[in-house]
Amino acid sequence: MIWSFPKTFEKFMSDLIGIIGKELRLKTLDQGRLNIFRVLRGEIQVKTEHSKGRFRPIPKEYFIRTYCYLLCQRQFYRKELREPLQIFRTSAISSLVAQLPYINYSTKPIRLWIKN
Repeated sequence: MIWSFPKTFEKFMSDLIGIIGKELRLKTLDQGRLNIFRVLRGEIQVKTEHSKGRFRPIPKEYFIRTYCYLLCQRQFYRKELREPLQIFRTSAISSLVAQLPYINYSTKPIRLWIKN
């Protein structure tokens, strides 16, 4: 099946939530640290070694900015999420978005781009 980048943010978010399922364990793209994702009441949350064993929400606005940037630029370097987009949790977001079937990535430096 050929996957294409979604035309709407809602579809993009639905794809992310679908990948997470009940719970998703991923390692960060750069240092291989464990991130555990879950969805609670429609909100994506992540637990990392820095979150002291608690799940922390990732603001929906961060995903909106990531989607819009990909839609316009067709790629991003992880450092671009912080400056100019003012997005935090960049390691978690990058590792999650990299799981989408229409996204490719490289790790040195971390860059994600739309496949087609």
